[in-house]
Amino acid sequence: MVNTCRSMLAPRLLILAAVCLLLAAGCAARRCRSTGGTTTGAREPSGAATGAVAAECRPTARSPLVPDVSQVAALSESPNQPEVQYCELTAQEAQCRAAANSPAANMLADESAAVGTDPGRWWAAKNPPPQTSDILLLEAVEQRNSAAADALEAFYRLVEAEAGMDNLRKRLKEVNEMGADIRRLQAQGVQSPVSLTEVERQRLELLHRQTGLSGDIDRLNSLLQRQQGAELPANSRYWPQASLQAAHIDFDREQAVAAALANRAELAALRQASGADDFDKQALARMFLPLVDGTGAAPPAGGSSRRVSETSLQTRSLQIDHLLAARERDVRQETLQALAALATAEIQIGLTRRRLESAQTHLQAEQQRQAAGEGGLMQIRKDRLGLAAMEQDLLHDVIEWKLAQVRLKKAQGLLAQECGYSTAAAPASHCPAH
Repeated sequence: MVNTCRSMLAPRLLILAAVCLLLAAGCAARRCRSTGGTTTGAREPSGAATGAVAAECRPTARSPLVPDVSQVAALSESPNQPEVQYCELTAQEAQCRAAANSPAANMLADESAAVGTDPGRWWAAKNPPPQTSDILLLEAVEQRNSAAADALEAFYRLVEAEAGMDNLRKRLKEVNEMGADIRRLQAQGVQSPVSLTEVERQRLELLHRQTGLSGDIDRLNSLLQRQQGAELPANSRYWPQASLQAAHIDFDREQAVAAALANRAELAALRQASGADDFDKQALARMFLPLVDGTGAAPPAGGSSRRVSETSLQTRSLQIDHLLAARERDVRQETLQALAALATAEIQIGLTRRRLESAQTHLQAEQQRQAAGEGGLMQIRKDRLGLAAMEQDLLHDVIEWKLAQVRLKKAQGLLAQECGYSTAAAPASHCPAH
């Protein structure tokens, strides 16, 4: 048995030895080249040729990565900001102005109007298919639908941020008053149930969140202005006027999906291309190629020449049909996800509402105990802080419910339609630009 094992290991050991010799020779050759010596044989391939370059490694030990904030500690707790002027903005204005001012949509609409006027256009060098103008308009409607959804997302996030700022101010006021109460008790020689250190920690945390939220508000205002092609006066912000009412809505899943499949402009455009003459699909398929690779680059020039092989025609036809089927699956999933998010947000609203009602009941009981000389002011202040935090949670849940509605309408192609852009050949009307 031992002899057998030796007979099996011997060839393997010989192979390993040969490999080691080859590696050693290679290392020596590389050392020779690196020190300026000469070697014979083929030149070592460069990193570009091999696809990888050996990186230099400078050995080091792990050390703590600690920020140095010594130059920031002396700054003010809150930045000095000029007085702000507020400009009213409604959800419909944000939605329709963004749809009207979408750069991509307007470029597609201009291209649609120019079809046939320039014989050198990339999508059909000399003979544009008759469906080209309508398809470009439908793609413009799709872009407007997406732009409207993005604007509503920013709008409702601004609602949440502005309401959150008010909520933080209320909580900061409560914390500051709690700190004053503790100092008053300490001056009287009375031990407070809440430490001043804990109150100061809460105060600094709320200030930190307030500063971050102020930056979010500035960013959302800038985003809304870009989306609408607007520029507010200096030191001005939007004040979002929004209905924050939430209610139960029953949706039939299959009906919602059917509406999305029927209304989405991009699906209508693909269906027109799919139903076109086989020779026209040569040019129409090129229009949709950027949608597939995501580059947005213009496809190569080419006309709807009748001198095209049958194989090429079949390929173009399959490309359009496959893209249509894929996008229909995507739209169906977008609709179902939005419906699921809507149902989830409604459940969360109900749960947070119950938490809020329970906290309100507890606060009322503590206030009654204090009035009877049994309770303490510190517990009431802590309950008020908790209540304010739950109020912000409830607002967040309502905003998520609103955004789920926006995503459902986007999936169904309704946001552009609500602004007058239909899936017909031309829009009936639209909201005026800002």
